[in-house]
Amino acid sequence: MQHLDQFRHPGYPDDVAAVYGGNTAIQDISFQGEQVWVRIHHACDETSFRGILLNQPVTYAGSKGDPVLVRHVTTDAASILVCSRA
Repeated sequence: MQHLDQFRHPGYPDDVAAVYGGNTAIQDISFQGEQVWVRIHHACDETSFRGILLNQPVTYAGSKGDPVLVRHVTTDAASILVCSRA
């Protein structure tokens, strides 16, 4: 899925950078959270994925190895991956 290429780790194509936790504003793409690495295991559709956290979040509840849901959110101006605990 080429729309995920900008989020992929250069050496590990199944791993993507995503924003975890915090406040969200989908229309304005104004997310507050922390960047985490997620290994995607399953594509639910073009914009929704299942994976696991690869690093321990510092600010928000969650643990390395937790299952997460990942959404690819886009507007005319921006694109971002957002994840939350499954």
